[in-house]
Amino acid sequence: MASLMPDFRYRLDDLSGQSDERLRVRAIGHVGILTLLSLQRFPNASNPEAVFEKLTDLISEVLSAPSGMEASTAVLCYLFKVSDPEPLVIRELLQTKVGQRAVEAYMTTADRLKEQGRAEGEAKGRAEILSKLFNVEVRCAVIGSGTTFA
Repeated sequence: MASLMPDFRYRLDDLSGQSDERLRVRAIGHVGILTLLSLQRFPNASNPEAVFEKLTDLISEVLSAPSGMEASTAVLCYLFKVSDPEPLVIRELLQTKVGQRAVEAYMTTADRLKEQGRAEGEAKGRAEILSKLFNVEVRCAVIGSGTTFA
């Protein structure tokens, strides 16, 4: 029976100590390289705009791929979720260094983040309303517990 069991091994690839150049030479394509660099650089970036600017050449390459718009949008969403870049600076970098298609990816990202924020706000509002209704019902039950209605 043991001969039929797969023997999987895992490999931990610590990106934190890798240079940009070393990550860029991996045989994983532009989307993979952009993803690795984003995962490595954006979370602890003290200047996320400067980090982003160094990646604009890759973003341009990624946008030329068939699923490039989706991949670029995912990277932009990640950037805005894990760091606090200045949105207008990012938009300007995309406009000047990558082009109009990149600005479209940026606008798609902005729309997604707005929608997500709206949905989270609505969920929080519903939770607050339900909490208030529950408190009113509990108070009514306590007040009405000793009262009989004829």
